[in-house]
Formats: sequence, C-alpha cells, structure tokens
Amino acid sequence: MWKLWLLVGLVACNGGTGTGDNKTDDSSTQDDTGGGGGSGDNWGPTGTGYAWFVDGEDDNSVLHLEMAATRAPRDGEAYYGWVSKAGEDPKPVGEIVVTGEDLIFEGELGFNAVLEGYDSFEAWATDNGGTAAEGTRLWSGQVDPEIYSSIQNLLVASTTTPDGQGSLRSLEGYIERMQNSINDTIAATDDLAALHNEAERVVNAIEGTEHDLVGDGSVAMYDWQFSILGDAGYISLILGDISTVSAQVPPTDEIKEFGNHAYDCTQLIETKVEAASRNAGTATAAGAPTTAETQLGTAVESLGFALNGEDGEDEGEDIDPITEGTLECAIFYVSEMMRMPVGTR
Repeated sequence: MWKLWLLVGLVACNGGTGTGDNKTDDSSTQDDTGGGGGSGDNWGPTGTGYAWFVDGEDDNSVLHLEMAATRAPRDGEAYYGWVSKAGEDPKPVGEIVVTGEDLIFEGELGFNAVLEGYDSFEAWATDNGGTAAEGTRLWSGQVDPEIYSSIQNLLVASTTTPDGQGSLRSLEGYIERMQNSINDTIAATDDLAALHNEAERVVNAIEGTEHDLVGDGSVAMYDWQFSILGDAGYISLILGDISTVSAQVPPTDEIKEFGNHAYDCTQLIETKVEAASRNAGTATAAGAPTTAETQLGTAVESLGFALNGEDGEDEGEDIDPITEGTLECAIFYVSEMMRMPVGTR
C-alpha cells in the first residue's frame, strides 16, 4: 500500500476523535490562555490552514485538516468539525483535539465525500458534545467550485471511460480486474494453452490491441478490454484531465504544483504497465506451464507497482511519492488539488 510520507506525525481519527497540536496566540489583543483555554474572556478563534478529502475506508472518505496558529478551546468547550454541501445538513467529522502546536487531524466520514458532493468544511467551539454545528464558529473553508467540477472527471464520473467512473478510479479498477483474472487463471489450470491465452489477453488489454501473439489463429481478449497505453488509453485520458484542472489556476498557485506531481506519478504508471506487458508477452511464448506462470506472476507484481508505486532504492522504506509513486500517488495529489483554504471567517 502506498504510504503518504508527507503525513509523518499524523494522528489518525477513527470514530470521530483525533488529536493535534496548538500554537498559542500571543498577540496583544488575545492573552495567552495556555493549554486549558482559559476562562473565555480573552479567547477568540485563531488559525489558518487547509482541508481536503483523502482515501480512507472508502475513496475520499477522510477529511484531512492541517492548521497553524490554533489555540485551545475555552474551559468546558471542545472543537468539532463538520462537512457540508448545498441543500443538506452538515455531516460530523468528530472532535478536533488541540493540545500543542500546529494541528494535523484526520476524521473518517464513512462515505465518499467527493462522490456525494461535499465541498465545504467548518469547525465549531461548543459545549454541546458535537451534537450539532452550533456555538462559536471556529474555522470554515470551501473548495473552489470550478476546480471541484473539473476534478469529477478524474475521481467521480467521466464520459470517456468504459465504466463511466472518473479516469483515475476507472484505471484503478481496470488494473485490479486484470490482476484478479491472471491470479484466477494461474490458480485454476496448468494447461499451457490456457496460460498462453491469458497472457495474450493481458498484453492486448494493456496495449489496446487485437494481436494473435500466441499464433493459434485466434485473438484472446477480455470482453471488458479498453486500453492503458496509446493515444486513446487511460494514461492519455488522465494526463489530459489533470492538465484541464491545472490550466484553471495561475502558475504560482500551489495547486499547480500538486497537479505537476499528479502528472509525474501518472507517467510513472506507464513504465510499470509497460513492464507488465513485456512480462505477459514473454509468457505467450513460454514452453512450459511453470515458465508461463512465473512470467504472469511477475506481470501481476508489475501491475501492483502501477497501483501502489515501487521502492526503487531503499529496501523496506516508504515510497517517495514524488519519484516513485504511481496511481495512488496521482489520486492523492489530485485530491489535494481540491483543498479548501480554511480560516476564521
């Protein structure tokens, strides 16, 4: 599983609780309240940062929040987060515990927030135990509506993919389906012809071709075949969708940088699926079942690298998303392109 090395020090929130750190505001207008928040006479909302949705139990089901210059709540109160969309009541994220300096928080929502159209975040200081979004509004933020709309093509729905899902999510399912088919074939048979045909299906599914590589007079293809490589394949679709989103922001905007990272990660996917295609191509000419199975197993591994990245240098270390990340990396950075500026407004 691709690991988010950017989130070192993160304390995850499951079931509605989380922890973070607090940087005390020592300005002349607000006296230092210390770790306990004080009596309330000198307290006021502080903090700036960003929030966005990342993958958790479901796709984009976790609200990720990073804040600086926060302060602890007043005695008897706590901070609670909520996500919302137009026309519906907000959904709770859970308690956001502030104890020290800069805050990093994650709350599992239990549903795909991007798919469901949630585009706003707010936090409240309250003594009601988080039963309602009320009290003193602490922070709020909203995704840029144009960016939110464009990213649907990558993460939610697209008219250009065979299953109608966003291009990144569709490719994820396509690769996993191919892996499952290869593993099922290896487990089910030692018949060399059947293994040859499975290998031929894999090459055609990756390349978007209809080649009789085995030379038996027929073409083996999945009935759900699309293409990963080529001008009309997934890689081209994803790169085009990322470019569309990036074009909506100025060159100096950090969102542009996230788009560049997502673009680079997508290009790395290409190298991994090309390796899988070569592995499967070798299997089509294997002279023994064990050789074909070995090459197909290597193809499954290469497809796994296309999904989760590969640690190319430091054995056992986390994958560097900038230089080694692939599909999961691209999903992470595309998700971050939807980040909301959060502040006391």
